[in-house]
Formats: sequence, structure tokens, C-alpha cells
Amino acid sequence: MDEQTMCHGGACPRKYGCMRFIGEAGGRQAYFERPPFKDAESCEYFVDARACLACGLTPHEIARRAFEIFKEDRTYHDYAWFLAEALLVIEQVVRGDPAVIAPDAMLADPGTWTFNKRAVSQDDVRIAARAVAGKHAPVQDLHWSLAEASLLLRALEDRFRVVIPRERRGAT
Repeated sequence: MDEQTMCHGGACPRKYGCMRFIGEAGGRQAYFERPPFKDAESCEYFVDARACLACGLTPHEIARRAFEIFKEDRTYHDYAWFLAEALLVIEQVVRGDPAVIAPDAMLADPGTWTFNKRAVSQDDVRIAARAVAGKHAPVQDLHWSLAEASLLLRALEDRFRVVIPRERRGAT
């Protein structure tokens, strides 16, 4: 991301959802002197990480993952549950929920670290899964959406394996 000014994040409440913070810095990377956010909801320089990372997913990757999900041969409601859970985890990650990100656990072994999906309320997952199932989408659409969400989660985890240690080094 050499061509884009990066951000150290600081106290920005949206930093974990912004590519200027979680993106990969180049060798001669420019950074904002101070995080440019005005308040909890506004930063004119915000770059949505979900959209950027999702753009990096190819239809071939998604189709391959959707086929893997199809082969699991689960029920429609299982797929709705898994999709709801993945979407809620993504939402908590970009909000910077420390229970889901669990940066302290990551420091032990960054190579095996993942988001703490158990930190997402099962009641919230149940409500979201009912909403997903209530749309009565074809099961193939659930496979595709779940494939996209799982690949996006993987991409976010890959970025966080770099970001959290970098953030820790910057804080010391």
C-alpha cells in the first residue's frame, strides 16, 4: 500500500475495520502524523477493510470454498447458523472487540492464532440465523455466502497476525 497514506490507529474506534491501519505497509510507507478521525463515527480517510479484502477474493476461490461447504452435507439451518456466526464475528472484529480479537492470546503463537468466535453471543447468533433462514434463499446461495464470509474471516485473521504484534511494538 505504498501509494496510500497509512495510519497508526491510536485511539481510533474504527481502526480494526480500516485498511489504512490493518493494511500491509510498504518499505517507504507514509503515515499520518496523528490518526485523522474526528469522532467515533467519522474519518474522511476511512477505507473499509471488508470491502478491500472481499475485492481480493476471486470467484474461483469462492466457488472452491462453496464446493467444500456443499460436501459437508449439513442442514439448511446449519448453514444459516454458520453464516450468521461468521457475519457477527466479522462485525465484532471490525469494531475492535477485544474479546473476539483476543490479542493477548495471539502473542503466544501468532501462527495458530484465530479470532475467538466463542466471544460472540449465541443468542445474537440464534437471532441472526433465524433472519438468514427466514429469507428462504436457495441452499446454493447460502453455500456461496458462507464461502465468502469464511474466506473474508481468513483474510482478516491473516492481516491481524501482522497488525497486533505491530501495534504492540508501537505501544511499547
